[in-house]
Amino acid sequence: MRIFKTILGPASKYDNNIPYAYEARYCFIDGLDEYNSYFADTICSLISYLKTMGFNPGAIELYEIYKDRDVQIPPQLYSSNGDNWLFGNKLCQSFRRIYPDHIGNEDCEFSDRSQAVSR
Repeated sequence: MRIFKTILGPASKYDNNIPYAYEARYCFIDGLDEYNSYFADTICSLISYLKTMGFNPGAIELYEIYKDRDVQIPPQLYSSNGDNWLFGNKLCQSFRRIYPDHIGNEDCEFSDRSQAVSR
């Protein structure tokens, strides 16, 4: 079974009802469409990384990455007042509203994914 996961990747990546990945876009020059991107398989790992790196939620745009489109995530889903990142259960509760069949009280379909963040 482990060999299948190694070759095919996490099963949740094949569910078209949830994002394939998440992207954070940080615009480093105001007025230009130039930005640094950070990618992760889960929203919780991406937000943890951004907080650790000292990014303010008000300076970042987050996107759900699907196979055929990118969808910007409203800031109120991942931050409070645009100044503080949501973490842990508060973040899960927030995203449970948009993924009700995929994030439960005790389980999460995203748990099979990597927690790594890449640039």
